[in-house]
Amino acid sequence: MITSHLERCEACQEFELEVSAFTRALRETPLEVMARPVTIQRPRRQAGTRIQMAAAAAVAVATLVGASQAFRGQQIDIQHTFIPEGSTKINYPTRQQVEHEQAMLKRARPGHPVQLLGKAL
Repeated sequence: MITSHLERCEACQEFELEVSAFTRALRETPLEVMARPVTIQRPRRQAGTRIQMAAAAAVAVATLVGASQAFRGQQIDIQHTFIPEGSTKINYPTRQQVEHEQAMLKRARPGHPVQLLGKAL
């Protein structure tokens, strides 16, 4: 496909000749010795950062172990129930009452009050 395009396109033929001549000249030119050698250094490993992270993790573990040992012998008093003063008993609705209220809510529409025992909700 490229070959058939190069046969028809004069601009691309000129470009191809120019690139080929440049490539040939570059390959045929003898290598030169540089005045100063080029050295590429590997990036240094950041051992210091790793040591700091390991030290921080060790301190965290030591703190947790120490805290767990300190609280190990102590009994923690937790109240599981909270009963407010003055309250005696909570009266939960029966299943029938809940179903009745759900039926009323299904009939409710915005702007139209629901009638309950002669009162509007």
